[in-house]
Amino acid sequence: MIRKCAANVANHGIALIASMLFRSAIRPLLEVDERALLTVGLTRADLIECLSTPFTRDPTEMLASRAESCARTDASQRRREFQSDSG
Repeated sequence: MIRKCAANVANHGIALIASMLFRSAIRPLLEVDERALLTVGLTRADLIECLSTPFTRDPTEMLASRAESCARTDASQRRREFQSDSG
C-alpha cells in the first residue's frame, strides 16, 4: 500500500515537472510575431490560454489540437476555393 501511494506521488511529481518544462518551452513563442504563429496554425491567444491551464494538464496537447484544427479548417477552405474556381 505504501509503495502504491509513493508511486502515485512520484507520478504526480513527474507530471508536474513535465508540465513546467513544456510551459517553459512554450513561453518563447510569445515573442514570435502573429504572422509566424499563424503559419503553424496558432494565435497569441492560443498560447496564453494553454499557459493558463492547470499545471496538471499538458499544455502542448492543447496547442497541438488547436494547430491541427486550424490545419483541417484551412484545408477544407482551400478545397472549397479550388472547387469554386474550377467549377
